[in-house]
Amino acid sequence: MIPRILLAREVALPGGDRVFGGRHPLLVQTMTVAATENTDAVYAEISRLAEAGAELVRVTVQSVKIAESLEPLRARLDAAGVEVPLAADIHFSPEAALRAAERVEKIRINPGNYADGRTLRTEPYSDEEYDAEVAKIAERFSPLITKCKRLGRIMRIGSNHGSLSSRILSRHGDTPMGMVEAALE
Repeated sequence: MIPRILLAREVALPGGDRVFGGRHPLLVQTMTVAATENTDAVYAEISRLAEAGAELVRVTVQSVKIAESLEPLRARLDAAGVEVPLAADIHFSPEAALRAAERVEKIRINPGNYADGRTLRTEPYSDEEYDAEVAKIAERFSPLITKCKRLGRIMRIGSNHGSLSSRILSRHGDTPMGMVEAALE
């Protein structure tokens, strides 16, 4: 049985006329294809997307360097009056998430690749090893939660089959329950 928990709350986005979550209509969202650190290309893409009606645009942020490139991008969008909120899609880098949270309205993480790294392990985890990994996740994830709360940022936990950790796969396999466990952790 999967526990029922409230995952969305109402959050006002820049411009004041868009609200995310709760019982409000879904926002039109999309993602850029240009490399996020290519500010000129991403700026042009986001401008076109906003003009076409996108209400939230996601950009990939895989490193601290890329997170830092969001500052000039945000400044350029603001200067041009492009008020579309940005979401940072984070992989493998808690530090990039912390930096991106200062520059975007929404952070998206995958639980299996946020703190667990990229190394796949085939042998089963002992209870002690499993518990130690869960503690590591809490240690690495808590600062992001604190920062997002302080800054009023939206957070999405994007659990999917492709981002399950070795630890979750060892206990639950590539299953829906594995995705639920990863998100609940």
